[in-house]
Amino acid sequence: MERVLVVDDERECRQALADAIAAKGFEPETAEDGSAALKRIQKDPTGYGLVYTDLCMPQVGGLELVSQLAGLDPTIVAVLLTGHTSPASAVDALRAGAYDFLTKPFTSTELEMSLTRATERRKMLLKHEEYRAHLERLLEERNAEIQGTNHKLQELYTLGSQTYSFVDIDPKLTDFTRYASQHFHPDTFGIFVEQDRTLKPLAFQDRYGRPFGPDAPQNQKVYRFPLELDSFRGEIYVGYDDESMQLFEKQRHIFGLFRDRVGSYLKEHFMALRHRNEMRQMFVSSVQAHARSIEAKDAYTAGHCDRVDRYAELLARKVGGFDEKWIFNLKVGSILHDIGKIGVRSAILCKPGALDNGESEEMQTHPVVGGRIVRALHGFNLEPIVRHHHERFDGRGYPNGLKGDKIPLESRMILIADTFDAMTSDRPYRRAMTTAQALDELKRFAGTQFDPDLVSVILNAGTELDAARLEMERKPKGDYFVTTPKM
Repeated sequence: MERVLVVDDERECRQALADAIAAKGFEPETAEDGSAALKRIQKDPTGYGLVYTDLCMPQVGGLELVSQLAGLDPTIVAVLLTGHTSPASAVDALRAGAYDFLTKPFTSTELEMSLTRATERRKMLLKHEEYRAHLERLLEERNAEIQGTNHKLQELYTLGSQTYSFVDIDPKLTDFTRYASQHFHPDTFGIFVEQDRTLKPLAFQDRYGRPFGPDAPQNQKVYRFPLELDSFRGEIYVGYDDESMQLFEKQRHIFGLFRDRVGSYLKEHFMALRHRNEMRQMFVSSVQAHARSIEAKDAYTAGHCDRVDRYAELLARKVGGFDEKWIFNLKVGSILHDIGKIGVRSAILCKPGALDNGESEEMQTHPVVGGRIVRALHGFNLEPIVRHHHERFDGRGYPNGLKGDKIPLESRMILIADTFDAMTSDRPYRRAMTTAQALDELKRFAGTQFDPDLVSVILNAGTELDAARLEMERKPKGDYFVTTPKM
């Protein structure tokens, strides 16, 4: 039942109207003037549905009271009571916000009709207010959704515009998985590309960032989106365990942009990788050509640098913990480790017997000469590797007598690979050793000539070394030893 506030400065009129309204089934309260009425309504803005107020009152009159009601609660219906109704006063009342007039004196029927009209007006205003509030909520939700979408798009744009290495893919994959986790909330997320005719994951993890193996979890709603990668095939995998997939359905348009961003980056990545590999191959071919210019002086050392490269890389990968850039630097150093022999006379290089003291001194200049030669290679720090590849672990090597870990790690690896190849290659004065025999020799001189930790690793690589030897024996040595033209 509506609460009705009766406002009149005459006590008898105020009470009489309140009694009459109560008799109609309403809950009336009274206020002696407009000021008192405003104080009551301010304390409880939504507590009153109807206000019946006298027009003429001291301090705050009926018109002023009505005009202030809309600011407190626009659903309050105001009815003005007056003994004199004129067109001018009616216009002023309507402008102030009054809904109806009740002219004194009025009958019970007139009051009942006024209360009925005011009550219907009140219901309509409440519905309008409820609808307005509903529209405001919808507008706020839509604005929040638009702002959220704008934020996602802005972050996606930033994700695509940041500078990354197209070769080192891991930082970018981390950002892609973070973005997917934050905005699409999948239980599992993965980026796959085709390798060896099967799709293998570049990234595959659950919502907590824990990595998955190659197999997807069971009992998930799974979405698979193909990636356009030119010569590669790929896909993005999104899996959901529960109803959160409904949220994903609402964001398919943003996910489509995300997929395009991932595909664009991976396309650039594979192009950069292919270009890098082609440039590296060109560089290695050039380096090998220089190394073979030394080998061309002695048919017995043909392919030596390639084999040292292969064995040194095998050892480094068995040790583990090195990135591809470090290993590539080791490989180049391995190929060029004997480049300084270009300054050694052929008679010494090809001498079948032991060298005398003078010849040994000349031979021992080749690491220093080689270090100076490779110093000019831009982007590589090869001089220490080449210069110190004949240092011994006990400090009795040359040219500087470095000892233990003062010798560059790459040089220690090359020394083992170099010695292993020398022992397992045919020479004019002896036959090649077996892999087992060569490993026994490395073990015998571990801690004196060779790094004992590296020797312990290479001792466990007998099978791999046998396979590498077979592989290298099958490789052509080139035609720079051919003495007669091919027909």
